[in-house]
Amino acid sequence: MESKTFWDACSDLNAPLFKTYAVIHHLCNNDIGYCFAKNKTISEKMNKISISRDISELINLGYLYSIEIKKGYIVLERRLYTIEQYKLYLEDLANIDNLVPTTYKEKEGIRLFSNERYIDGVKISTSTKNNTISDTVNKNVNGTVNNSVNGTVNKNVKYNLYNNNLYNNKPTCEVGGVDLELEKVKNILEQYGFAFDVKIRILTLIAEKNIPLDRVFKVLEVAPLKNWGEGAIYKALEKDWNIETTTSEQEERKKANEIAERKYQKSLVESEKLKKQKEKILKEQKEQEELLSIFNSMPTEERSAIEKKANKIAVERYGITTAKFMTKIVIYELLREKELLSWKEKR
Repeated sequence: MESKTFWDACSDLNAPLFKTYAVIHHLCNNDIGYCFAKNKTISEKMNKISISRDISELINLGYLYSIEIKKGYIVLERRLYTIEQYKLYLEDLANIDNLVPTTYKEKEGIRLFSNERYIDGVKISTSTKNNTISDTVNKNVNGTVNNSVNGTVNKNVKYNLYNNNLYNNKPTCEVGGVDLELEKVKNILEQYGFAFDVKIRILTLIAEKNIPLDRVFKVLEVAPLKNWGEGAIYKALEKDWNIETTTSEQEERKKANEIAERKYQKSLVESEKLKKQKEKILKEQKEQEELLSIFNSMPTEERSAIEKKANKIAVERYGITTAKFMTKIVIYELLREKELLSWKEKR
């Protein structure tokens, strides 16, 4: 199903449905990039009894995308995205287990949001002042390592790491006269999304026992297949556990590889689709800018006549309530027709 832009909605949707879409589109225009208002809140803003059916229809028609943050069977938050936030929607969908319900507070008339990307309106980023580092590494909620079975790391989820000399400096430890490059191990552990205290314990263990890097990599590679969490991975390194995989585990890995490949191919298709949609939006914006320039250069009487005609069409097409929002869109339509006619006459 093809996704639709705001300009598609102008001509495709009936007036009541477009009004619902326009309100949600406006509510998505914020720092976080999505609408998290409940149906009741949206209904109150529109002075409409219920908009549940409208939202379901807009999702089915490809005008909106939806994600639910759940705790068990309870929906903590529903997020709605338009095509302009499609990339954000894909990121959040991949990061569904780690999304944080959105909160906000007003400060001097400005709304400051907090979620997995923002804290009080400030985007989480590297900061030496508060000793936090932002990263994008995914970890399952049960503590098991979440990396794709082909060995690549799934980087989707933001989390904070606190400053520590062993962790943040570029440490090398001399064990038995041999320099151990803890920096390499530290980077690997970051990619696998371990809790901060576990990373420190593992780095210390590797330094004290002089565990070869190859052994560390192999343990981390088989951890998802054996369903090992952080504690089990630490024990595997400490106690030198057997890391040979069984036939069933190898079969599971093969199936997982196939699933990962299908997801990868699907992501390529989605990426190409998004690229085309962006190109379409940019083309429409450029065309509108050109039409606006032509409109502004017209004599006042001609501009007034076009505006009057556009308002009449908007009232007939969308009704009086919505007409004031749609007149500008109809003006663009009339200008397109005018330019097309002019082009044909010149030929």
